[in-house]
Amino acid sequence: MALCPAFDPGAPYVAAMLALADCQSQGIAEDGWRALAGGFGPALTALLTIAVALLGYRLMLGERLDPPRAATLMLRIAVVLALCTQWSAWDALAFRIGTQEPAALAATVLAPGGLGGGDGAAITARFDRLDDQIGAIAAIVAAPAAVAGSPDATPAAPPPTMALLSTEDQHQLLSARRIITVTALAGLIAVRAALALLLALGPLFAASLLFAQTQSFFAGWLRAMAGAILAAVAIPMMLALELAVVEPQVGALAALLDAAQPPGDAVVRLWETAGVFALALPALVLALARAASALRLPVRADAARARITAARIAGEWPAP
Repeated sequence: MALCPAFDPGAPYVAAMLALADCQSQGIAEDGWRALAGGFGPALTALLTIAVALLGYRLMLGERLDPPRAATLMLRIAVVLALCTQWSAWDALAFRIGTQEPAALAATVLAPGGLGGGDGAAITARFDRLDDQIGAIAAIVAAPAAVAGSPDATPAAPPPTMALLSTEDQHQLLSARRIITVTALAGLIAVRAALALLLALGPLFAASLLFAQTQSFFAGWLRAMAGAILAAVAIPMMLALELAVVEPQVGALAALLDAAQPPGDAVVRLWETAGVFALALPALVLALARAASALRLPVRADAARARITAARIAGEWPAP
């Protein structure tokens, strides 16, 4: 895998951070799988030997292996061998689905004209543009105060914006700017990091399919992957909804200040909007995690059969 470019502090902040996170997360996911798959051969051979030996032991004790169970066992072995040893299979079944498809689906949903914005710009570009707009308003307001505080400054009448925005409004404006940027980056980067870690450790969880008692580990990994993929699609939609509210608010605030009109509650409403979406984003992630936790694999039937077989051997369960 090619090395990721270094972070450029002079580039647009949100776009540069997300580009670096995308490159690093894909590298971690791919390199992690290759590292595990490269050193997993002897361990996988041992696990396969144990799985076959346990099956033979149960057959020796009188357990019947019906055709459906035999087919299921062979299918599990084939899936484990494919996911743990073949990059082409892993790439098609897990890697691309976890790293590329959520962003493509979100981009398709966020079409221009709706939540995607009127000009069709990427969501990262819209956040950078919004950050620049709020920063420009804050700079216009803060510049006269810095000049007035200089001992060599020539006394001059403050511009209208200096008189229209109070000190509290200035602090709330800068606080809203920070909340908006941090919320966007935290949501977008966190889901990429989660997917990268899950994909990097995928072979370990895939190998748990070999045994009925450990299939719940694979089911848990699958639920976590489903929740992270849903979050990777839903978080950009939530952030696009935030932009649909905040962008007009910032535009209206700039228009009021340009016209030397009192801002009223515009700054307070902007701060409140930023706070609402900062709280709504974790709630969305929790709801998606709850939805993904409903995913179940048919592992309980095999576990029940194993318990019944053990009870029959011990004489505690009547034979059919």
